[in-house]
Amino acid sequence: MKFSLIAVTASSSVVAASYAGIVVQHKALAVVGTPTVGSGGSALVTVNNPYLTRDGRVGFTGTYQDGRSVMGFVWFDGEIVWKNSDALPIVLTNPEVTMGVGDGGEWIYSPSQDGVDSVWVNGASLFKETDPAPDLPGNFITFCSRPQMNADGTPTWVSGISAVQGGGASFRALYKGLPGGGATKILAGGDIVNGEFIAVATSVGFPYDFSTDGSNYITRVLLSSSAATNDALVANYEIVAREGVTSFGGELIQNLGEMKTNNGATFVYSGDTNGVAATDGFLIRNDTALVREGDVIDGYTLTGNASAVGLNDLEQIGAIWGTTVGKILFVMTPTNGGYDTQVLMATGDAVDVNDDGITDGTIVDFNASTATSPGLDLPRQCRVCANVDVQFESGIFEAIVCATLPAGPGLADLTGDGFVNGADLAIVLGGWGGVGVADITCDGVVDGADLGIVLGGWTG
Repeated sequence: MKFSLIAVTASSSVVAASYAGIVVQHKALAVVGTPTVGSGGSALVTVNNPYLTRDGRVGFTGTYQDGRSVMGFVWFDGEIVWKNSDALPIVLTNPEVTMGVGDGGEWIYSPSQDGVDSVWVNGASLFKETDPAPDLPGNFITFCSRPQMNADGTPTWVSGISAVQGGGASFRALYKGLPGGGATKILAGGDIVNGEFIAVATSVGFPYDFSTDGSNYITRVLLSSSAATNDALVANYEIVAREGVTSFGGELIQNLGEMKTNNGATFVYSGDTNGVAATDGFLIRNDTALVREGDVIDGYTLTGNASAVGLNDLEQIGAIWGTTVGKILFVMTPTNGGYDTQVLMATGDAVDVNDDGITDGTIVDFNASTATSPGLDLPRQCRVCANVDVQFESGIFEAIVCATLPAGPGLADLTGDGFVNGADLAIVLGGWGGVGVADITCDGVVDGADLGIVLGGWTG
């Protein structure tokens, strides 16, 4: 495989230095050490990475101090919607960092259930350790991890698999939930892609992503080959990138990072090459390198590898990346055959906790890591959020902080079919007075303003 390498030009706002020196303030949705709606006035102990619906409503897991114990929870759209204690007499503990939310308010998370690993969807246990493994007769689940969710509420996750009930994992499988319950295997150790076996043991990796409509997926796998070439990305049952084989600009990929895909089967991923260390980090879209370590974005010089990447159905691409003076979150919006690249959040930015316009703290670090869970979930519209450390007068605390997402091209095309017509109008009318993807203006309600945008962009 040989990929191309392009330069992102100054016309795309790179090397523009437009961000430096501007006072930027962001809204904090939740802060460790303070209560949130639904915590009964108790302070949050942990907040995990945020996951967003297509219209920018936020969900995450975390814990708060509940008397002498620590209570796990699921938070969505402004409040705690589920506590571990809601499952009693079943005992739930230790919510995993990764979770997912659907456009209809659905959610998935992974707690320990009576001492065994599990995934729960909308307040009900879906699968747990020791259950028979779906689509793998004679095998059993050994763990459930990295739960996520498509826009329609379809759950996805990775499970360990063993031929012995209660035994250790022999390999992993990527699963997608089915309507009414159950699941189907998407990919597992021992499967064949492009004529090569996916290895057992770690086999299917934890990093994976499904498009919002569930039609496309991308995941990291280990192939049964030499250690120099066995790490690969598989998208829709095809190997699309591979260490030691995939090349661009005369360099070979040597490490793969995080990856995302969308409804159009576009995929993006991060990693580094065997090139010069100062410039080997990359962000690739399909077969084209868009950004490299050493590039300058709005005055910030990128260093190392991206710690998170994002992609939405409007072809906007995002990343959280270290620089010579701290970390940044930037988004690339397609325009005129190129990209308008903007830094949306950076170390040193101001944070407003009370939404009163007064600065309460300053971002000192971003907590995204390719080793733990997806750190950047890029919605279709409205806002983008991150788990960050904020310096307050009383100390440094984790927080969920959000910034406004620039409008992507084709916002009025709600179906994504390339036209603005009756199908898009039907979505607006069907969602009238509520929330959802038809809230194009991001004011919290589908109304005449959103209808006006659809009619104004009408193509027939």
